[in-house]
Amino acid sequence: MNLFPPPRRIRFFPGTVSRAARCREITDPALPPDGFRLQIAPDEIRIAGSSPSGVFYGKRMLNKICRQHAGMLPAMEIEDQPDFPLRGLLLAGAANPETLHALIPRLADGGINQLQIKIRENFLLKKHERICRKAGVVWTPEILRDLDRACREHFIELVPFLNSCGHFEPFLEDPAYRDLALYPAGGFTFPWGDTAETGTMLNMKQESLDFLFGIYEEILPCFSSGLVNIGCDETWELGSGYGEYCMFINRIARWLRQKGKRCQIWGDILLQSPEHIRLLDPDITVLVWGYNDGYPFERNLRYFHDAGIRTVACPGTSAYLSICGRTGTARRNIEDAAAAAHAAGSEGILNTDWQFMFRPWCTAYLPIAHGAAAAWNSGGALHAENMAGEADELFFDGREPALCCWIERFGRLSDILGTEIVVEDRSTLFCLYEHRFTPESLRSYGIDRQVMRRFRKELERLRSDLKSLPVSSSAGADARQELRHALDLAELGGCFAERLLGMETPAFDRLAGKVIHDHAASWNRFHPEILLPGVLQNLRRMINAYRDPGRDAV
Repeated sequence: MNLFPPPRRIRFFPGTVSRAARCREITDPALPPDGFRLQIAPDEIRIAGSSPSGVFYGKRMLNKICRQHAGMLPAMEIEDQPDFPLRGLLLAGAANPETLHALIPRLADGGINQLQIKIRENFLLKKHERICRKAGVVWTPEILRDLDRACREHFIELVPFLNSCGHFEPFLEDPAYRDLALYPAGGFTFPWGDTAETGTMLNMKQESLDFLFGIYEEILPCFSSGLVNIGCDETWELGSGYGEYCMFINRIARWLRQKGKRCQIWGDILLQSPEHIRLLDPDITVLVWGYNDGYPFERNLRYFHDAGIRTVACPGTSAYLSICGRTGTARRNIEDAAAAAHAAGSEGILNTDWQFMFRPWCTAYLPIAHGAAAAWNSGGALHAENMAGEADELFFDGREPALCCWIERFGRLSDILGTEIVVEDRSTLFCLYEHRFTPESLRSYGIDRQVMRRFRKELERLRSDLKSLPVSSSAGADARQELRHALDLAELGGCFAERLLGMETPAFDRLAGKVIHDHAASWNRFHPEILLPGVLQNLRRMINAYRDPGRDAV
């Protein structure tokens, strides 16, 4: 029997029990929050919890046992409880409502109790309709309230993630909003070397607060949660203004508190100047994020913990900004975050995923499942044989073990090209799509003709194995179709490297056309249709930069 997340205590007894046995729900105040006791006994099945959520998780566990036993159930007792009170997933990319509704019961099965979604200009703000329609409206009050209801039914808190200081390019690039920018004309240099042409962060004056509060007034009534993630990360042009930054955040927190809300912020900016942490409103929770191997989670969590600030450890799925996922990085990053969260007394884990642009959605299944396991039972996650088995149980009801093993292997394909970080949080393959290499830098990074031959050989093996791979469910068939397209994306990325190396790529034009066609055909399955034109435009731009002069663009 393969139960996910793995329970802490399980005892078997002689005999079996009918699936039709009477099931009784019991309130037991002695059990911990969200914990449960499930007893499958000859006389009856009993599910005890100290709260409705505990009984809910006990019933979900019973359903998993029933799914794995077509006939009689084994007589047994399970006592289980989560490691952390907060067990979250942030989806900042553009999943459509149908995808999220299908995901919610899966997250509940994994013990996830908080789901964050990124929202701002993708909501039709009445005062900023022109900007929102240009960005692409995904969310409406009706859709959000329906999603919020579905989350509550599964004991999941739906939390809005509203960037509230930096990342305001959709507004600040427009002349009508430029006066709200700290640097309206841009001119500063991003950490990755590009120079900004317009500002990215608000000027932190009263006019910016009035602008923000107007946005909040429209969006927050759609959420029943008492939490708001106000972001405030990556304020590139802040300079040394940490004190002003803290005061700005505190004023937002005070306004939200008057509305009955508490706020979370990202911790990266204050980690640049830890002595300013003491200026932060102690009612704020800080989300400490890091998405690569060796990130010092424990040290950075303790900076806030020692100042009396609540924290949450935030690893990443490593599936975004990739084509294939980054299997090894994801597992190590999640397990490091869980260990540090225990050591530093954090509230929990918020696993994060940032965009869906090119990668197949199913490559996120493995790290989402492993993040859920680490938040519920960190020890069980640490000793899991692989992430494939966890994802198979959570997303495919144990019916697609071979497919999930293939996805885990696919997540190591880009490693053949190199694992040294070129730009933060990106696979080497995705860096090729983003034109992060010149012919000279590609060779100095270690990619040559021999490396490309190894890459091609593994790609061919993956393609052959996927073609012959048996699938047992409609969800598995959908994932396999998506992964076929991902193989084409990976092959095209290999062509980019080969062109930089001066190698022949006779299949380039045919493959590029096929990638564009298939991406358009498959996009709507998981993503909002309104965003497709912009995604295709970006993909064409990436491809055309590798074309020979004089050739027709895709």
